[in-house]
Amino acid sequence: MVQENSATSQAPARNSNFYKQVAILRLPQHKNFRLSRRQDFKYASGVIASPLSASEVALASRHYPIVFADGELPTPIAVLGLRPGENVFVDSNGQWREGFYIPAHIRRYPFGLVQTPGTTTYSLAVDEACDRVLTGEVEGVESDPMFDENGQATAPVNAALELCKAMNRDLRPTDAFARALKDADLLVAKRVEFNLPGDRKIKLDGFRVVDAERFRDLPEEKLGEWHRNGWLALVALHLASRQNWGLVAELHAARHPVEAAA
Repeated sequence: MVQENSATSQAPARNSNFYKQVAILRLPQHKNFRLSRRQDFKYASGVIASPLSASEVALASRHYPIVFADGELPTPIAVLGLRPGENVFVDSNGQWREGFYIPAHIRRYPFGLVQTPGTTTYSLAVDEACDRVLTGEVEGVESDPMFDENGQATAPVNAALELCKAMNRDLRPTDAFARALKDADLLVAKRVEFNLPGDRKIKLDGFRVVDAERFRDLPEEKLGEWHRNGWLALVALHLASRQNWGLVAELHAARHPVEAAA
């Protein structure tokens, strides 16, 4: 967990889960359900990090520090805050910081794919507890039906399905990249420490990063394979994303001016 002064905090877990009441989207159960057009990210305001697919690393590395899960499979993670329960990229109105990439794991909500137990079949599901999910028309709230008069999924639902399918397709190459990092023994445990105004410190650990020297010493016979798979580029982007730690610390300090001045 994150604590300030001389304490050290635990880094984010791989899965940032804000789903509460998930149900497979189907008729007639959801015949009258609607989706509010107002998009806000209050549900993600307490998410300190988000998992990333390999295809997202290039965009995410422009805005967030990218680290790797300290677990069996070291998948990429975008760091969104320094304190548990606080995403510094979402403001009090639920708006994401303008111009910053929003990870697909967060954008797809309130939808997601659910695998039928014992099969390879996936179905689109929805979090019925989400504020944007309505059981019917609500006066003064602009919304779209999830199903049309013929029982067919509408455009917002189809768009969510395509995003979820794309994320599912990304699982295999992302996991392959994670396994390659682990097999090559390139990852090391890391701790970051920030000096905030007012002689305050905040530390974060419990994650892994690529050791730059080990990466430079990658065996020559591996370079071709890593280049063909795009892993060399992914590591380079990860290393370049280190510059974004300063931004996260600045946003944290700006959000807690009383603490910063203490």
